Amino acid sequence: MLDDRYLQPTYAARYLEAEWGDLLLRYGRFPHGRGAPLRFQAESVGFYDRVVAMIQHHAARSPGFMPQRIADFGCATVRLVRELCRAFPSAQEVHGFEPASLLCSLANQMVGGVPLPAHLPYVDSPTGDLGDLEVSDGLQDKATPLL
Repeated sequence: MLDDRYLQPTYAARYLEAEWGDLLLRYGRFPHGRGAPLRFQAESVGFYDRVVAMIQHHAARSPGFMPQRIADFGCATVRLVRELCRAFPSAQEVHGFEPASLLCSLANQMVGGVPLPAHLPYVDSPTGDLGDLEVSDGLQDKATPLL
């Protein structure tokens, strides 16, 4: 049976929020004067920094370790790949494998060099409604190509 939850806009919005919540909150604008409805914000701040720090710690045990390739299977909106590329600039080949086309589209906008749309989807935590986050110039600047 096909798992179609990844095709739902609210599911994609949750992934976008979980992976990019720190940047969305800092540089996005919520409609109707709302505050910060992102439910994953507290957990996502620094998550990828911690993961990359653990990888760097283990890599330091291998003198001269300089990864040439980075791959992430089930990469969603590729935040981990982006942070790994920043931590290991030696990478010459980068792959993100994601079967959900909607998540691939968001990933392409966040790190693929495709300009962000005027609005990104988010799910309002109190109501569960799908909404639009206005993309500011600052967020547009932060969504930069991987390499």
